[in-house]
Amino acid sequence: VVVENGMGPRRIASRLAETGVIAHPDAFVIAVRVMGMDSTLKAGEYAFEPGISLRAVVNKLAIGDAQNRSVTIPEGWTVKQALARLDAAEGLTGKVSRPEEGRIFPDTYAFRMGVDRTKLIETMTKRMDDELAKAWAVRDVTLPLKTPDDMLILASIVQREAANEAEMPMVAAVFVNRLRTGMRLQSDPTVMYGADVLSEGRLKRKDLTEAHPFNTYIHAGLPPTPIANPGRAALMAVAQPAQTKAIFFVADPSLTMHVFSETYDEHVKNVKRYWKDVGKTIAAGRAAAAAVSASEAGSVDSAVAGGRGPGVSATNPMIGAGAGAPNAVSGTH
Repeated sequence: VVVENGMGPRRIASRLAETGVIAHPDAFVIAVRVMGMDSTLKAGEYAFEPGISLRAVVNKLAIGDAQNRSVTIPEGWTVKQALARLDAAEGLTGKVSRPEEGRIFPDTYAFRMGVDRTKLIETMTKRMDDELAKAWAVRDVTLPLKTPDDMLILASIVQREAANEAEMPMVAAVFVNRLRTGMRLQSDPTVMYGADVLSEGRLKRKDLTEAHPFNTYIHAGLPPTPIANPGRAALMAVAQPAQTKAIFFVADPSLTMHVFSETYDEHVKNVKRYWKDVGKTIAAGRAAAAAVSASEAGSVDSAVAGGRGPGVSATNPMIGAGAGAPNAVSGTH
């Protein structure tokens, strides 16, 4: 039974009677008045067991013992993606208010039927403020980050680049080392965010020359804002990155993670190994495709050679599409 915001005792009584929870609406109204609950009945989505007493019904509504719904915001989603999910979520009311990028903490949030979207977003942003403050409090004080906002920006990049939580401290260390030495970050996910091609999952060569503020191939230092909403693991990885001199990483298709290197020569070897493995994968996919129907063959070949293959261009293995995809060459080279 749904009790909406603004419903008074008499309207609630009618709703309860219509759904068979109570038999006499007037008796409910009188009970509410006698029990002094006129202004305490709470909106929500309620479940009532058969044969429940009138007093129990009133008490349930008064304490707000309603059923919870939930909505999940995945780590690495942008604010735009998060707001689209909240806008489509059933049971929420009101229009969504747009917070700044990176300010929604990814998690599963329980809510009661009829809760205002703005209030739920406030809960999400408060969580991010709290988690960011915790990470900042335990950070390595030698980090080349001046403010918590800097930490949030870098954590969003780590969230998008890393293949899994286990390698986040290493990914964070690569970017920290680059910041310390004045190297450009050259992170594909930042370029993808600025070019608004996140949904496509890959970059074009021309994207790397676009002079927008998020192009870390062109601009040194951090981008102006986060590029996604990072989770706790990414925040802590930036706060306490791995102790390494690595300044490069490239995907390892066989391990669905990245291989890290300290020198350019090592990185070139790893990139060549990557392309060799990718070539084997594509060849295997084409062989499998040849054994099925033409339509299925097209699907398999596309999935192997395109959807999970290398990034921008097969002619330049040093360019890639990151966004955290484990089978993509990282742009940090």
